Amino acid sequence: MRKVINLEDLDCPVCAQKIEDKLKKMPEINEVSVSFITQKIILDVNEEVNFNSLIKNIKKAVKSVEPDCEVID
Repeated sequence: MRKVINLEDLDCPVCAQKIEDKLKKMPEINEVSVSFITQKIILDVNEEVNFNSLIKNIKKAVKSVEPDCEVID
């Protein structure tokens, strides 16, 4: 299942790469791409994933790298 999550105030491409690297380590995510230019996270996850729980974990990961960045779900 493909999902797109919007970001707000992602400051630099290096931070986008750090967020992507952190999200790649999450077992429920098959593939992930974080774009600084479009301010989006593009995910491929399994159908049976609890998306609300996943969003909470994504928000924590984003905040740990870029405290001013907001995940818009």
